[in-house]
Amino acid sequence: MGKTRQHKSEYWQAIRGVCILVVIMIHCPTGQEFTPTDTYAWLILRQFINFPVALFIFMAGYFVNVDKAQHNTRSYALNLGGRLLVPYLVWSSVYIVKDWLITGEVSLKHIIYAYCTGKAATPFYYIVVLVQLTLLTPWLVRMKNRRWLYMVTPTYLVILYIYNLATGSMPRLYETVFPAWFSFYVLGLDCRSGKWVNVCRRAKNWWIAAVLGLSIIEAFVLLRVGCAIGFASSQIRFGKFLYAGLIALVLMKGKDMENEDGKLRKLMVSIGDCSYGIFYVHILVLIVVRKIISALWVSQMWIYDFLICFVLTAAGSYLIVWVTKRIAEKIDAEKVLRIIGF
Repeated sequence: MGKTRQHKSEYWQAIRGVCILVVIMIHCPTGQEFTPTDTYAWLILRQFINFPVALFIFMAGYFVNVDKAQHNTRSYALNLGGRLLVPYLVWSSVYIVKDWLITGEVSLKHIIYAYCTGKAATPFYYIVVLVQLTLLTPWLVRMKNRRWLYMVTPTYLVILYIYNLATGSMPRLYETVFPAWFSFYVLGLDCRSGKWVNVCRRAKNWWIAAVLGLSIIEAFVLLRVGCAIGFASSQIRFGKFLYAGLIALVLMKGKDMENEDGKLRKLMVSIGDCSYGIFYVHILVLIVVRKIISALWVSQMWIYDFLICFVLTAAGSYLIVWVTKRIAEKIDAEKVLRIIGF
């Protein structure tokens, strides 16, 4: 049983490793900065890689400690909330200081807004969402029938589509409120309790490819009818949520990586072990990498900048976290790692 648990943990850690690498891809240069052709190429690429946040939310639900959430609600909320909030507040402060050093001015209003909404750095909304879901978890795990909860996210998406079609823009903080991701958290909880076993067994890889094709068509249709390109490239769309949901169900079968071994798998597991720290540092690394690239390299093709930026940012972020963890372990400073999320 111990070996099985360890093996299973490595399987999901490898998935986390892949997901955090894709998050870095999403934050690398977009084709909008180059030619229209590059913009369309970037938009198509985004359809392939628009799944990591949904999968991270799914895994958060899948690994909920149900017994603790049910029987010791206060301890569950405090422990998990503390593990989320302490690194979040530390790194939000780092990014706020960075903004102050660059711009020379940061207002109190901006500071409060950044802390409360996750706007200190681009991906920090994810932590705000997880805090909301953590507070809801004790109620969710006590529910005997959660089927109706799957309507929360589709209803929210309908509102987003109507708003975007009417205004040509996205509402502020649309990705930061829990209804945007709620169905994936519930799906994780239900998969853990075995409610989707038969569907997972029947799920086929080609379903993912078919939905991917539909999501590409959806993206260009949205552009055609006047929606913002930010919406067409967003993860928060019907096509992309169906895409990410199918990936989650296929991954539940655990066949592709379960029997694999080798250097690539070990690397993905190691990156997965460092994923939370990479999440916090990669934007800082990305800023430095982009400045270096702009100073040393002038490219007329978006894909070159994208690939160089991704490789350097991913490698730099991983090495920073990995080396910091090794040093902290040698000097017996693991408490510091918990504070900074490494």
